Amino acid sequence: MKKRCVVYANCQGDLGVIPLLKGHPGFSKIYDIEYYSNYKDEEFSLDGCDLLIYQPTKTFDPPEHINKISFPYLYDDGTFPVHHGTGGFRVIDELLDQGQDPVKLYDEGKILFNLKERKKRSLDILKEREQQCTINISDFLESPQGQRVPLFFTHNHPTMFLTLELVNRILWHLGMDEMRPESKGIGWLGGCHLDMTGFCHFPGDKIRSTLNKSILPLDSYSVCNQKRVFNFQTGTHEDFYIVDNDHVREKIIHYIKNVKCVQT
Repeated sequence: MKKRCVVYANCQGDLGVIPLLKGHPGFSKIYDIEYYSNYKDEEFSLDGCDLLIYQPTKTFDPPEHINKISFPYLYDDGTFPVHHGTGGFRVIDELLDQGQDPVKLYDEGKILFNLKERKKRSLDILKEREQQCTINISDFLESPQGQRVPLFFTHNHPTMFLTLELVNRILWHLGMDEMRPESKGIGWLGGCHLDMTGFCHFPGDKIRSTLNKSILPLDSYSVCNQKRVFNFQTGTHEDFYIVDNDHVREKIIHYIKNVKCVQT
C-alpha cells in the first residue's frame, strides 16, 4: 500500500508541484497525493499522513510529529506593469491624484512602472517567507541560471523552469533523484511551447494560446523580462512572450473606470 502524501497549497502546488511529483517514478511509486487548497479553507484530516508538503499560512499550524516539507508562496510584482494584485495600479493612482491622464501617458510610453524595484521588493519578501520554510528558492532566482530563463507567466504563476527547480529541491530533501528538463511530461522544457500543467489553455499550440490570451506578445514595459529559451522539440531558441500593450491598456482603462465609480 502506498503512503499518504497531503499537499496543502495554492495553485502553485496544485498546478505546478503535484503534476511533477506524480510524474516522478520514485515519488509516485511510494506516495499517493491528496491536494487541499490553502485559500478556500478546505477541511481535511492529517490522520495517517506520511508526508505533508505545504505553503505556510497565518492560520495553518501543522502538528510537530508529522513528516513535513514547507515551501514559500512564489510571487513577482515586477513581471507585469499592471495586474490584479500587483503594485502597478498604485502608479496609476498617483497619476490620477496629480490630475494626469494615465491612458495618454501609457500610449506615449511615459509611465514609470518601476518594474525593477518591484521585482527586488518581491525577492526581499520571498527571502523573509523562506525563513519559516524547509525549502528555499530565492537563491535560484538570483543565480545566473535563473536569470537566463523566464521564471513567471504571471505575477503568481511560476514557469516550469522555476517549478522544476522547486520540485527538485523537494526531491533532494527526500533523498530522491532529481527530474531532468527533458523528462517526459515536463511541458515547456520537454517539447511544448507552453506549460502542460494548466498555466495555458492549449499546451503545444503557441498561436492558439496567444489568440486566447493565455500567453501574449510582450508589452513594451516588460521587455526587460523577455527571454530566449531552448525548445527541446525543435532544437532552437525561441522568444518567451509575456503580455501585450493592448491587454495592459485595457486593464488601466478598466481600473480607472472602477476608481471613478467608487469616488462618485
